[in-house]
Amino acid sequence: PDPNPNSTPEPEPDPSPDPNPNTNPNPNANPNVVVVRPPRRHDDDGRVTLRALHALFFLFAASALLLLLYFFDLRRELGILFAVGAAAAVYAMVVDPIALFLAQRSCFGPLNLSPCARRSLGVAAEALKLAVSGAASALWWLRQGGNESFLLQDFLGLCLCSFVLALIEVGNLAVAVGLLSGAFVYDAAFTYLTPVMVAVAAGDASRGKLGVPTVFKLPRSYGYDVLGFGDVVIPGLLIAYLRRWDVRQRRKAFGGLGTLSPTLTLT
Repeated sequence: PDPNPNSTPEPEPDPSPDPNPNTNPNPNANPNVVVVRPPRRHDDDGRVTLRALHALFFLFAASALLLLLYFFDLRRELGILFAVGAAAAVYAMVVDPIALFLAQRSCFGPLNLSPCARRSLGVAAEALKLAVSGAASALWWLRQGGNESFLLQDFLGLCLCSFVLALIEVGNLAVAVGLLSGAFVYDAAFTYLTPVMVAVAAGDASRGKLGVPTVFKLPRSYGYDVLGFGDVVIPGLLIAYLRRWDVRQRRKAFGGLGTLSPTLTLT
């Protein structure tokens, strides 16, 4: 018999699983209050995260490469690297998305093919996409120095900068500010205190030397105005970081004037 007849029997625990796996009841707190865990962040998405040491190494490597290009004629080698990287960027940022878009909206239904034929068709499609991407870089290589070559160079540069911003991110705001501050000192030292940056970017027309291909060109009556890829990528890393912050905070990048996001403000 129950020694305390006035006691109320305790309810049996519900064996059914919690429908919300992010909830974590605290037994020492009010039983009516449920602590909700934030959803886990999946950061392993293939991007390379820049830390402080990486940013410092990047500035030293950029300075060393600029000095090598100033004292030695390595424009051909740099052009080869640019052509290969631009082909990969065109494939990833232009050709492959367009092919996926066309495949999803094709008027043909699913093809009834054997596994061998399906694999052969996939290999042929990949080969075609690689050929189109490589043809863009090859055309730029053959047309270097032409009157209209700047259009293709700017297109390849836009793809390459977008590709880099899709692959690399800054780890936090301190790294972004440090990288931009170091890039400011780098630009000031090599552009205004020394003639290194201008000589490498513009080349020497009197000796038939073209400028480096890692610049955007805008034609003028007296020549070209140039903008280095680094002047786009490094600020772009900060803007991309702020845009990710907007997404995680569920804020609109182009909200009302009272709720301007950091992305819109910085841009």
